[in-house]
Amino acid sequence: MASTTPVKPPLGHKSEPAALPSLKESASSTPMSPGSRGSSSTKKRKRQSASGVKSLLRSAGLKVLAVGKPFKRREQKEERKVLVSQSRYIAIARLGAHILPVLITSFIIAFNAVGWLKGPDIKSISRLSLQLASKIHELTITGSMMLVVLDVIRSQLINDGVSLGLLSSAFTLPGLNLLWSPDLLSTFSATYRLRIKVVLCFTIIVCCILISVVGPSSALLFLPSQLWVSTGGTDFYIAGTNDQLWPQRLTINHTGPSSCRQFPLPQFEFCPFASLNFMLHNIQRPPDSPRWTVYRKNGGPARLIIGSTPNPEIGRQPNPDIESSPNLDIGSSPNLEGVADSQVSEMWAWTVHGATTTHLGDLLHKSDIAQSRATGRNRRLRDFVDGGYMIQDGLIPVVRTVCGPLKKIGVNTTTLPFPVLESARKWQEIPDGKLPTLGLLKDVEVHGMRNLDIADDGLARAKWLSLPSDFEGVTAGLVHICQNKTSMFGRACAVDGRWANGQTFQSIDQVVAAWSASIGKFSVKTSGDSAVGEHPLEFSDLIAHYGKTIKADQEWLDMFSPIYETTSKPDGFNMTVDGFNMTVFEAILNTSYGILKNPPTLEDEFQAKVVLEYAITLYFVDAISRTGWSRQFKNDQDDWNIASDLQEGWTWSDKYLHGGPIFNRPDTSILPTVVSHVHSYKYGTAWILHESGQYISVVVLGIYLLIALIHTFIIVGRGRTIEAWDSINELVVLAWNSVPSAKEDALKNCSAGIKLTGTLSTKVKVAVAADGETLELVPVDKVELSKTVGETKKVVTGVAYG
Repeated sequence: MASTTPVKPPLGHKSEPAALPSLKESASSTPMSPGSRGSSSTKKRKRQSASGVKSLLRSAGLKVLAVGKPFKRREQKEERKVLVSQSRYIAIARLGAHILPVLITSFIIAFNAVGWLKGPDIKSISRLSLQLASKIHELTITGSMMLVVLDVIRSQLINDGVSLGLLSSAFTLPGLNLLWSPDLLSTFSATYRLRIKVVLCFTIIVCCILISVVGPSSALLFLPSQLWVSTGGTDFYIAGTNDQLWPQRLTINHTGPSSCRQFPLPQFEFCPFASLNFMLHNIQRPPDSPRWTVYRKNGGPARLIIGSTPNPEIGRQPNPDIESSPNLDIGSSPNLEGVADSQVSEMWAWTVHGATTTHLGDLLHKSDIAQSRATGRNRRLRDFVDGGYMIQDGLIPVVRTVCGPLKKIGVNTTTLPFPVLESARKWQEIPDGKLPTLGLLKDVEVHGMRNLDIADDGLARAKWLSLPSDFEGVTAGLVHICQNKTSMFGRACAVDGRWANGQTFQSIDQVVAAWSASIGKFSVKTSGDSAVGEHPLEFSDLIAHYGKTIKADQEWLDMFSPIYETTSKPDGFNMTVDGFNMTVFEAILNTSYGILKNPPTLEDEFQAKVVLEYAITLYFVDAISRTGWSRQFKNDQDDWNIASDLQEGWTWSDKYLHGGPIFNRPDTSILPTVVSHVHSYKYGTAWILHESGQYISVVVLGIYLLIALIHTFIIVGRGRTIEAWDSINELVVLAWNSVPSAKEDALKNCSAGIKLTGTLSTKVKVAVAADGETLELVPVDKVELSKTVGETKKVVTGVAYG
């Protein structure tokens, strides 16, 4: 009758040796047939080698394909397996888990580093596919990192031993909680050599953290970005000094070439008053919205003047006197002067610098030439998307105008109240639901005010003034006079002109190509392939970008709006009244549909004020934008060819696309110049490194590649691999087959769980059992004791164990 073999308890089971025979006793009591292998002490087994293909499949997570016939129903018996193989072929195959993640990681890093420009945004289905690919990439890296940790644990397990807490660490690696778990903490109290302890802890901690962050890192590099991509740029040279181009004090030297001071007046675009003909057709009515834009195209590149004012409906407050007499004429009621003081506005505008824009227009043409010769990546940039932006950082003119109340001028009137502007705040505040709070007004004597009278009814007069030094925030003042047959009224306005740090830009794909300016950095809202600049409505919101208030001498103001003596009259407008020639600015005021020529009615008074501020702001900002313009050309006539000295060295090539200088700088001792820089951008979809998150992702994935490379060198260099215990099930079976040979070897009170870190710090290792056929987990101190009694042996390379 066959004897019944008892079931073997796992390591740590509390049992009495007398009640349960040991493996050694069971093996010795079982008879062996003559053809059986027997123990290693009686017969040496032939060394074997594992299969390279099966090793590759197991490493790649395809273990099911390495077991022969996994779905065969007939019962199959487990064969003996080689634990340690000494073969570089097997070692290389064992590294199969690294192949796919290393290839994908290397490709995606190189792909982003080189930069791939696609153009318009990708479709949703494509984005979802890339997200799926990123997830697969993350999973392959996880498997690769688990292989590294498994190899470290297995190597320790058959050599110096490993603490119980780390036995299954490779399988809990994907969770960050491993870092503060008792399993890892037990390593610090275990009896390792220092070098081994450092290697174990470092490997597990780094791999655990990497597995947690490779997912986001992979996604950042897999998914394309919507961004602005640089498509070239260069330095260029603006003729003149800073004072000649962007002066802080406007003098007679800033009124353009000498021809601008001749009479009759020339029609050169370089002169500060050259906007006359343009203004005559653009000052017919006030702006119809708080934000307004004026297109300028009169020689040189087209450009925009952009302006803003608080919404008139917000600033206009009801006044009982006005509402009760909506059609009352101020001119017939002297006692109502100033009743509209509560109706406030503050017009301001900015535009491009003419001299700078001339160079930019030429560079835009030269960039087109460069792109026609583009090759390689530059060709992809050219075809990235249609359009884009060319942007230049520099100084641009900004002007605001505030007009005071309308005052009746009597025989003895010699002063008018001018607004006192402060450089860092608005002149008027409009609290929510309350009447506006106005700034200070200061009376200034206006010499010859009565001489501004014109006998003919219904014409406006104007006089530009350089105000006293106590008007620190004012560039210039203007007196506006209007009259009817019985009365004369005057209004004083203050102008604050400055140079602001900003950017000049042009959208390359816009229908009406024109250069525009942005105060501060160019801020865009992207929608598809388009972009729109945004600015606040209030002058003071951008105060950090403004310089000091420009001061204007009276000589400059006189030439800025000279007497209009010319044989070329604007169509339909007579510039002479009773033999008296108007100034250029007076001619502009007298084209405004009568709203500035006659004293307004009460209901039109606020609109007249807005139109006057609009006219002043538009004229003044256009005038100072022409400073230094004529210096960029061969002569001071209307010749729009840039001086060759400023573009020496240029060739028909793609040099602009590489960002280097395309011109030679002139000798500054002969021709003073200011260096500026322009750069071009396109907006679209691209795989390209451009932000810190992507660079961090490259570092994370680079660390993974380094770990995989080091692991590969070690495994291939040694040529020795271990393929067992790559699943929890195999570790459980190993423990099952490991029976404590003595009562003191058992881990007591641990069958229902482990709470103490000290228990997990117990070191164990794998050794050959006494029968020479199987492997078992034994405490390290037991192995050290057994060296004297010969009960256990080290694992032998190439030997198959049961």
